[in-house]
Amino acid sequence: MNYKVIDQTATQEEKLLEVPYLKRPIRNFVVMGRFSPEKNILNLISYFKKCSSENDILFIVGDGEGRSEIEKELTGFHNIKILGQLSTFEIAELYDKIDCLIISSLSEAGLLVGIEAMAAAKIILSTELGAMVERLKGSVNDFWFQPEDMVSFKKQFQRITNLTPSEVHRIAKKNRNLYIQNHSTKEVSDKYRNLVSQLLHISS
Repeated sequence: MNYKVIDQTATQEEKLLEVPYLKRPIRNFVVMGRFSPEKNILNLISYFKKCSSENDILFIVGDGEGRSEIEKELTGFHNIKILGQLSTFEIAELYDKIDCLIISSLSEAGLLVGIEAMAAAKIILSTELGAMVERLKGSVNDFWFQPEDMVSFKKQFQRITNLTPSEVHRIAKKNRNLYIQNHSTKEVSDKYRNLVSQLLHISS
């Protein structure tokens, strides 16, 4: 069997790269991950309630032991919707409908969802952690907030929702270009091949 999956590249790369570039105000947000404390979703819900307008929507993708507590926080608030666990194909389809990925985690490492968002040419609002800082280096996507600081979140959230369509398009295009240059299946597989070739040459 001929496998094409390479760690830290988008699993639905071809479909994500076909998502049209954004050129509209940012209104549809998504957060993805396990419903566990380190994902900081409860704080994010609280921040979103206080900072969002009636035109803003937050989709929550995932599941876990914290679901009942999260559902309780959403009682009476209709701009936040739990979509549950989605397949990689369904997530790729979802990226065609949303504008911005939010990463609210307290701690992370690789964060594949960040790579997928870049491939899909989406804006990213994130805590300053893990590999995301390096991945977005050289971009104009500098929307970082402190995970336990609502004021920090509000400042970046307002920056994003106040972007003009042309600004959104410029940032989205840069994010996708960074994915293609640094994280695409072709780029990463070429790096693996070059590394293996160097090791074989050294050991021979």
